[in-house]
Amino acid sequence: MGWGPLDCIAMRRGTVVVVFGLITAIAAGCGSSVKPRSAPTTTTTVESAETRQWVAAASQGLMGGSDQLPMTPSDATCMARAIVETITVAKLKAAGVTLADLRDPNSNPPASLSRSLPLATKLALGRTLQACGIGRLVGPALASGIADATAKGFKLAPPSVTCVSDAFDSSTYRLLDADLVLDSGSNHPSAADSAELANLFTGCLDWSAIYSTAVKIPFAATESACINRVVRNDPAFKSRLAAAIAGQTSSGSAALLGAPLLTCLTPEHLAQLGKSTRPRSA
Repeated sequence: MGWGPLDCIAMRRGTVVVVFGLITAIAAGCGSSVKPRSAPTTTTTVESAETRQWVAAASQGLMGGSDQLPMTPSDATCMARAIVETITVAKLKAAGVTLADLRDPNSNPPASLSRSLPLATKLALGRTLQACGIGRLVGPALASGIADATAKGFKLAPPSVTCVSDAFDSSTYRLLDADLVLDSGSNHPSAADSAELANLFTGCLDWSAIYSTAVKIPFAATESACINRVVRNDPAFKSRLAAAIAGQTSSGSAALLGAPLLTCLTPEHLAQLGKSTRPRSA
């Protein structure tokens, strides 16, 4: 595959497991420091016996693989109800989904399910998932994967955690949230979703801190401000990141680091960077 941290987005190596629309695990290397909280229920209507059975199955599958997420039983029930009631049992059955599939934490939704749903249903699904706190559950973990592979061991600062969580739970990213659930069987997000993820991560992450950790050079405040400004306003950087997320390039982190560092570092730090990255003689 391509760039290392994209394993957290591309569903490879068990990084993100989804039970028919229910994100159930973030594997080692993509953990989050976000603390759990009880999620609100998504409906006040009376459920049929069949719906309750499907919600229970989805909740079981969700909790079966949630050891690396700040997932509570209330979260699982909320998200299970969001998917079952929004999509409906009838449409799940029509797409070939079974109760056994929902109970299996390693199952993936069939591609036909996403194709069968109109945009309005997907947006409604995103909204109900947000009511369950999908942003705090998966957003920081995915962002941590991006940051960690660029700068091994890098931990998101609280402002970045809050920014990512709030973004995933905002109206802007409702369709993205739904797609992460419905298209989880794909190896990579779609080009459109990859662009949305790149835009979200460039806006929320402290790239100057990530780069400083990666190259082991403490940046001056002016350098840090410049790096974050370049990253957040450079369409080319966002395009490169989106292409990596979509699996369209095999660029390593160095390709992403290049332009912001060359533009923003002082001559002294550029010289130091050159020495630290120069290949050693055999």
